Amino acid sequence: MEPCPGPKLEQWVREAGFTNVRHIRYSLPIGGWPKEQRLKEIGMFNLHQMLSGLEAYSLRIYSQVLNWETDAFNDLLHKVKKDLMNKKMHAQYDL
Repeated sequence: MEPCPGPKLEQWVREAGFTNVRHIRYSLPIGGWPKEQRLKEIGMFNLHQMLSGLEAYSLRIYSQVLNWETDAFNDLLHKVKKDLMNKKMHAQYDL
């Protein structure tokens, strides 16, 4: 199982025998910082998704793998959420 398949998808498709493959990267915002209304709306959906799931997909790594104390993890979680909601921080990810 590949934890980050994105960068390898084009190669896998070509190796499977497909030809005339186009690789297009889309950058998607997190938060309401974009000026364009459509991207602002996409960013707000992504922000909601990130804020809703951040604790769930971070807790095991920080508590069981990195052995962080609950208070330290909660402090970090609060700071990350604050940064994600800051319109001066232009967070985005590639799809």
